Amino acid sequence: MAFETARLIKWSSSKTTDGLTTALTVSEQYQVISTDPSGDSPINVYNASGLPSIGDSYSGGNGLKVVAINPDRVKATDNLKEYIINVEYDRTTTDGNIPENPLSRPPRIRVDGSLSNEPYFIDSENTKVLNTAGRPFPDQPQRDKHISSITVTANVSGYDLGTIQTYSNTYNSAGINISDGNNTINIPQYQGKIGAITASEKKIESEIEYYEITIPIDIYSGPNAGWHEDKYLSVGLIQLVSSEPKKIEINGEPVDTPEPLDSNGAHLPGGPPAEVTFVPYAASSWSGLSFT
Repeated sequence: MAFETARLIKWSSSKTTDGLTTALTVSEQYQVISTDPSGDSPINVYNASGLPSIGDSYSGGNGLKVVAINPDRVKATDNLKEYIINVEYDRTTTDGNIPENPLSRPPRIRVDGSLSNEPYFIDSENTKVLNTAGRPFPDQPQRDKHISSITVTANVSGYDLGTIQTYSNTYNSAGINISDGNNTINIPQYQGKIGAITASEKKIESEIEYYEITIPIDIYSGPNAGWHEDKYLSVGLIQLVSSEPKKIEINGEPVDTPEPLDSNGAHLPGGPPAEVTFVPYAASSWSGLSFT
């Protein structure tokens, strides 16, 4: 199919921003004439001389490239076919000091918080929570528990599922700093716990492929702060006698309220009970994460 050289007849441009990125677009309109009536097809018009192709750079520069070509036949006779071709150029860039390369950008950080209640067995001065008889209260005292939640979103070129599983649900074995390039947050040793790490689908920006990794971190900074251990008082209705479990009896009758136990699980009349320490989560240095 024979075409005359494409002729630029109209153009327009647009520039918009959302405060983070700036989108620049240019639209060109070409006229293409076919003098060959045979084999008329809008597919063939893409081959007209002087018409840009997908991916071509804009002649005016600015990093614009062709992202769409849309032909429209507007006139047809036995000897002439006329097409109007709309060509779209596009470029999206980041503003200010934010790198255009998404992999060069610092993590994004959001901080939230929540307040709840929790039972406690050791107070902020490391005193056992017992009544004056050295026994636990019928209803365990409660205290406020404030949790600050930090959400870190970082761009990475790729990720490994094993790494995600390794760090999810772990606490920091050492102090760590997280920075978004402007503000730095310090998480003291033991006070941060990572939840479920997630990864986005593949994204493409400035011709660069990347993934967004989202890392939720809960910060526990209350009394006896830390996720590394939980302390409880050893009390119960059962004791160990010669390694055998036996009901605790007073005056020949089984008790119906928990009694203090020593570190070996034996009844400890008059108390105070021994402390029992548990390690609910695994420790990790977090050194392999993208924000460290």
